[in-house]
Amino acid sequence: VIDGQHRLFSYLKIDDDSVDDTIHVSGLANISSEVEARMFLDINDKSKPVNKNLIWDLTGSLDPSTPEGIVSNAVKEFVKDSNVNNIFYDNIKVPSLVTKAKFSFGGFCRTLNDDCNITKEKVMRKTEINNTQSEKLIKNPFYSQNYTSMTSNIFKGFNSFFINLNSRLKEDKLNELYNDAVIAIFSQLAMEYFKFH
Repeated sequence: VIDGQHRLFSYLKIDDDSVDDTIHVSGLANISSEVEARMFLDINDKSKPVNKNLIWDLTGSLDPSTPEGIVSNAVKEFVKDSNVNNIFYDNIKVPSLVTKAKFSFGGFCRTLNDDCNITKEKVMRKTEINNTQSEKLIKNPFYSQNYTSMTSNIFKGFNSFFINLNSRLKEDKLNELYNDAVIAIFSQLAMEYFKFH
C-alpha cells in the first residue's frame, strides 16, 4: 500500500457487518523497492492541493446545511446580484458560476467563516468606554436554526453593507480600493458594525 494506509487501517478496525466491505485500490505488482519508493515520493512530494475555491464551491452544493455550506452559498449570492453598486456581481471566482474574476471565493468564505464566526449562535462583542474594555457574548445577528434563512441573512446583511459603502465611492476609487485583503478587512468591520446595530 503506497498511499491510504490510514483508511485501510480504520477499515480493518470496523466491527460492523453492514458496512460495504468493497475497497477500491490502485496497486502495482512486481515492482522493485526502488520503483516503489520513487512512486511514494512522487505521490507525496509532487501532488498539488485541491483549489480552495473548488472546495468551498462543492461544500455549498453538497453540504448546504453545514456552517461552511451556509457561508459558501451566501457568498455565491453576491455573484448573482446585479445591483449597480455590487462590485462582486460576476466578479468572484466561484468555479461553478464564474471562472475569470477578480476576487477569491475561498478567501471571502474563509474570512466570513473563520474571522467573523458568521455561523456561530453567539459572538463576542467588545467595547471600550473611558479606557475600560468589556466583552459580552451576544446572539449572532445572522444566526438562524434554519440554514436557508441564515444563508439569506448573511448575504442580505453583508450585501447591504458593501452596497451602501460602494454607493458613496466614485467608480475609479472602487477599482483602486478593492482586492482580497480589503474585502477581508471590510467584512470584519461589517461584522463589528452588525454586532452593535
